[in-house]
Amino acid sequence: MVSSSFPAAIFGIGAGPPSHVATSEHGPATVPGSSPETGMREGGHWMGNGSYERLERRFARIADLNAASRTVRWYSLTYGPPGGEAARGHQQATLGGLAHELITAPECAEALAAARADEPWQAANLRELRRLHGAAAALPTDLVEAKARAVSRAQAVWHGTRHEGDFAAFLPALREVVERVREEAGIRGEALGLAPYDALLDSYDPGRRSEGVAAMFAELEAFLPGVIDRVRGGPKPPGPEGSREDLERLARRLMAMLGLEERHVRLDESAHPFSTGERDDVRITTRYSGPPGEALMAVLHESGHALYTRGLPEDWRRQPIGRN
Repeated sequence: MVSSSFPAAIFGIGAGPPSHVATSEHGPATVPGSSPETGMREGGHWMGNGSYERLERRFARIADLNAASRTVRWYSLTYGPPGGEAARGHQQATLGGLAHELITAPECAEALAAARADEPWQAANLRELRRLHGAAAALPTDLVEAKARAVSRAQAVWHGTRHEGDFAAFLPALREVVERVREEAGIRGEALGLAPYDALLDSYDPGRRSEGVAAMFAELEAFLPGVIDRVRGGPKPPGPEGSREDLERLARRLMAMLGLEERHVRLDESAHPFSTGERDDVRITTRYSGPPGEALMAVLHESGHALYTRGLPEDWRRQPIGRN
């Protein structure tokens, strides 16, 4: 489906462990009755042995880099000036490259091999850490960065050509994205022992294979034509009317009725609706250029994603198990 300067802690330069890890001048400290080998209780969940603690700190930094990349993408698709696309593309490439280097570093593989976890949430997180590392290890950083730049460039070209329907102008940028994705699919597939498409599918929906998707589409193929015909043959339901400002006020009321608080969730406008952000910093968008009903339906749809994000476990917010 259709991802600056930052504190040193994000990049791991002169950074200590996250706030939920006790420290001393000799490194991570223990609490009474525990040790780095047996694990310790801090910040609402069990910390594992020393290798697992190092992995948590590493993946927290990776989470911050990925979050920063999502913020750059959100800005690019909402408020960023068209002339700044190249700069934002380089920013996303750098952030993606740094995150990739952290997850594929030899010391990460060593810690994954040595880490153990007995507490259920921690064990689930460790399984996800290993899955993500295995999926990323085969990819060269150059490809990760090249794909990020290609996607950023293609989004900018699409935005500039969509109203005129000038697909020929968009095609070269799209072709570059497809080439990078095919390259990634081949590398991932070979590393995981999967067909290229299944390797990409696994990165979005772990365990899902093309056979299952084909079966799902077959059911839809049999079901949808009749439903569409019945809707087209029925009376046209009345839709909302009013100015753009009226629609936005109504959209915000709907979000509030669903339990989305303005303190943590914002609504903006973009060429195509989307949802992004973190548990306590969620951004959704809609567009008001089409029929009024479409703008509100987009808000409701993206609010569903926002509710999922707002419901993620706070104690694991910077760990893979806290997102997936």
